[in-house]
Amino acid sequence: MHFLSISSKIFSSKKYNANVFQILLAWCVRNGNTIAISQFSNAEHVINKVKAANIKLTEEDLAKIDAVYPEPSVSYEQIESMLTN
Repeated sequence: MHFLSISSKIFSSKKYNANVFQILLAWCVRNGNTIAISQFSNAEHVINKVKAANIKLTEEDLAKIDAVYPEPSVSYEQIESMLTN
């Protein structure tokens, strides 16, 4: 199932005062060790990305998404090791 359809079922846009793309970005960077490189083709995109950085998803909502899309299993240390070797 696609993230957009899942998130529209899980989240009310009013709950986080955010659109689905902002929720997706917040979910991607939730652990503080992940960065998301996204396209900034216009000023609205930049504003949306900045707003997404301030979204703190609840543990319950993270669990709902993780049930469908598990958190990556590669740790920061493993990535760092791959990059330095």
